[in-house]
Amino acid sequence: MKESEVGKGDNVDKRGESVESTSDKLLADSGPNKEPSKFAPFEISPSIKSADSLPFELGPAASKECPVNPVYGKFIDEIFLRSFDTRSLGDREAIRSRDACSIKSDADAVRKANEFLDTTPDPFDKVFSREEMENFRQAARGNSKNIGVILQMNLDAEEREEIRAPFLVEEVQPGSSAETYGLKVGDKVTRINGRDAAGFSHSDAMKALGSEGGDKVRFSIERDGVPMELEIPKLLRDKKPVSGRMEGNIAYIKINTFLHDNVAEDLKAVLEQYKDAQGYVVDLRDNGGGYFGKALQAASLFVDEGVLVRSRNKLRSEPENAQFADKEYGLDDKGMYEKVTGPSGTSIDRSLERFPDLVDKPVTILTNGRSASASEIFAAALRDNGAAIIKGTRSFGKGEIQTIDMAFPNGTALKVTTGEYTTPAGRFLGDGAKKRYGIIPDQIIRNTSGALRGSQYDSQLRQALTSMEIKNFFGPPNK
Repeated sequence: MKESEVGKGDNVDKRGESVESTSDKLLADSGPNKEPSKFAPFEISPSIKSADSLPFELGPAASKECPVNPVYGKFIDEIFLRSFDTRSLGDREAIRSRDACSIKSDADAVRKANEFLDTTPDPFDKVFSREEMENFRQAARGNSKNIGVILQMNLDAEEREEIRAPFLVEEVQPGSSAETYGLKVGDKVTRINGRDAAGFSHSDAMKALGSEGGDKVRFSIERDGVPMELEIPKLLRDKKPVSGRMEGNIAYIKINTFLHDNVAEDLKAVLEQYKDAQGYVVDLRDNGGGYFGKALQAASLFVDEGVLVRSRNKLRSEPENAQFADKEYGLDDKGMYEKVTGPSGTSIDRSLERFPDLVDKPVTILTNGRSASASEIFAAALRDNGAAIIKGTRSFGKGEIQTIDMAFPNGTALKVTTGEYTTPAGRFLGDGAKKRYGIIPDQIIRNTSGALRGSQYDSQLRQALTSMEIKNFFGPPNK
């Protein structure tokens, strides 16, 4: 599978370069995000829109005086040529000519293309501006301005939907400015840059701590009931996607995202660091996904041989003569393979490197309702191959794949849904929107509302460790 140099798709909301030729990146993004019979039925409830019933004003039609803007026209053409399902997109020529006189720049083309995508049923399609694409690639490389903190996402009682509330600091990365300036795990963040923290979505809060909003972050926090004010500078640093520690004789490993170029390498390093552990708890909670290929490489660290995922992908083709390919990704005695069956027959590609199978000990994976897309691919690949069991709550339910096309002028790019995947056992996990089936854990465990994940109050982690019959993790909860 060919991979470009890009970095996250999204993060589970809508969402999450000039090149010489088209370069695609398969994503199983976020989270939350989406993802296909061997493939479960693909249903779209919205009816097909005719040109005269589109939910926007078409504006002045294209004419000799106002020809179709070439950048906007290319966006619209590629949306129709690449989208897995085009039934709800409408009349292509009418959309191409819409507002022709008012689209005068690349920025106008990006804005108008996104306005069109906002009217379609797929919440994961997006056009990236040059700046957004640069931020995207920088985040995927892990080298960006940030303070080195992860805030815990606030979820409802079922752990399915995000709710607005003050944030708990879940992780302070070693050597970060947050550590230097005294922010601690468990601190309650009540205000960010003078705004009530409950007014932020988790995604917006993390952006404020990272690439957006200036060179410093002002926090109002509570620690043991005592209010405090902190101002922390953002530094250019590598933000690691994987962390680990020992709990008794079990290694607890947290994978925060698969939207990082080195996530599989970092996971390999952590597994090698804790090679003497008697078992592993792999925490995918709040992991909204990322790169499709990286999730498969990470899975190869736990699986010797077997199918990892199957997908059905739209080939670039006209909607009235749509072409598709069925793909199977797996591991055999020769390494990682991608078996493609399409209009030209069947072929095998082995360009995606497998990693060594390092783990032959018990593995428990923790999921919740924000474990999405690439993290669901990873979890299902391990469980369906007998390499792990899953505990926690049902995952997000995004069984769709997005592709990023970067062959657009001036660093802009297009992300559209181009495929659906099923787990090795043949399950379709949902569309990431109205039909979210997710992965049902082997054991459902709910956390107490407000419990800090990774702490002694984390019921899901405690029960995962207890079930492995270890001693001396955490110690007894504080009274």
